[in-house]
Amino acid sequence: MVKPKDKELSKRNTYRNYEIYDLVSAAKKVKAGEVTLYKASKDSGVPYNTLKDFLAKNDDLDHAHVLKMGRPFALPSDIELRVFNFSVEMQELGFGLTVLQIRKLAYDLSEKIGRSHFFNTEKKTASEWWWSKFKERYNLCLRTPEKLSRYRASMANPVMVQDYFKKLDKLLSQLGIKNQPNRIWNVDETGLTYVVKLNKIVFQVGEKYVYKRTYAERGQLQTVLCCVCADGGFIPPMVIFKGIRWSDQLKENSLPNSLIRLSPKGWINSELFLEWFKFFIGAICPARPVVLLMDSPGSHVGPEVIELAKQNEIYLMTFPAHTSHLFQPLDVGVYKSLKSVWAKLLNNHMLLNPNNMPSRSHCHELFTPAFLESFTPLNIIHSFKKAGTCPYNPYVLPAEALAPSRFTDRNGPSSPATPVRKSDLPCDLGQTLSTLSPKDASEEQLQDVEDPLEVPHAPKQTTSEV
Repeated sequence: MVKPKDKELSKRNTYRNYEIYDLVSAAKKVKAGEVTLYKASKDSGVPYNTLKDFLAKNDDLDHAHVLKMGRPFALPSDIELRVFNFSVEMQELGFGLTVLQIRKLAYDLSEKIGRSHFFNTEKKTASEWWWSKFKERYNLCLRTPEKLSRYRASMANPVMVQDYFKKLDKLLSQLGIKNQPNRIWNVDETGLTYVVKLNKIVFQVGEKYVYKRTYAERGQLQTVLCCVCADGGFIPPMVIFKGIRWSDQLKENSLPNSLIRLSPKGWINSELFLEWFKFFIGAICPARPVVLLMDSPGSHVGPEVIELAKQNEIYLMTFPAHTSHLFQPLDVGVYKSLKSVWAKLLNNHMLLNPNNMPSRSHCHELFTPAFLESFTPLNIIHSFKKAGTCPYNPYVLPAEALAPSRFTDRNGPSSPATPVRKSDLPCDLGQTLSTLSPKDASEEQLQDVEDPLEVPHAPKQTTSEV
């Protein structure tokens, strides 16, 4: 009679202690006549009878399936792979799925194919355990996405990208400054407020009310106009406060030679931009010609600015509409660093002064150290490189950056946008999540109960060619 302890040990020893690769590799060696069956079993660690039965049941070892041990998968591997490819495509198109949406999709699919599962029937979602294993199998992770408007998604398409880089290459080549980074500049404005995005904080487990104080519901905007050079240099910024009445306190602790101005709404206008442009002409080196990259000017650039640019051999080149997040060096790198440091300094200021909101006269106490920490030569040079401006690189943008534009098809920069064919999309977006993938499954896949342990095909890599 076997003792209970020995019985448990014997059960534990019957579990598969070898990899599928070892089994298939050993079988191939035996079939090729390289080793005997006994030798292959001893070297690979696969039981003798297991290896013998595997060879007897599988003539084609390249397509042999080995069933997994334990309970079957909640979804057939082919259907699970479709869920993975669908989630990846939706993420690339800018419609990424949440964890709850994927769990609901898995539950609905298992119900439609009549698959036995251990999911939550009340909430009608797959279990968290299934999600954790699904994420582990396909190397998935969770990230907070950046907001992307439909205009930006539409304009950032391969046709517009090619057109922009062709024009940039033509301009830099005609002027002979393609390899002269000290002649390439970028100007752009951004806004800073005293209410910033909150970071995660430390709190005790069990707390229901977790707060982080801010100075106000909505912060007052200060506009900052900055200009950087591809060689890593910059000129002092222009800081614009909202107001009409001037006070000398607005200049306290400001950067040397920076411009401090007022406007009724706190935004830049044509008069202020003209003043800045005159300052820019005097601040840069006298070598000419110079290219100044900027957003679509709108009302900022008037006839006076254009005339001054002609007289001083400054060529103004604007980015295509709604594409500054890809092409503008300041937006690509430097401003992200500036706002991150600004938020860090503002949080430290709140800890020391919890009841004293910074006023306009105290703005430079935060902005000056944030500017000096973020506008470093390394950050500026890397931003121009990431945007493909200097050194010139028309293939700098990865395919995933242009993937959301697949919803629109443009034959040229001036042609109207037309919807993509429905067959080009991973699914019909008008359908609910519960009806996305079952229609695409074949009858054999829907009836498959016993699954191979390995995924039958590698995950599909969806790309967009520039």
